[in-house]
Amino acid sequence: MASTPNKLSLKLWKQAERRETEERERIRLAVADGKPPLSEELALAIVAHNDQQAREILRSHAGYRLKENGVSGPTDKEITQSLSVDRYVP
Repeated sequence: MASTPNKLSLKLWKQAERRETEERERIRLAVADGKPPLSEELALAIVAHNDQQAREILRSHAGYRLKENGVSGPTDKEITQSLSVDRYVP
């Protein structure tokens, strides 16, 4: 029996969601393994996500852990503003 359009749409949506989740995890692991400062490639990958997702990714960064331990440095907002990345995607 063939899938109905709604079932097919749901299946495709779930596959896309799974791929996006896997990509965020790949980025998070790369951030966790990297040394400060972030590479431009990783920074661009992070800012391509919404604010909540970007914060989740950045929590694994060594600089975030330093901040949690009271070592001062730029804030998330300052880092994001310094990137000045055009988020336009054609």
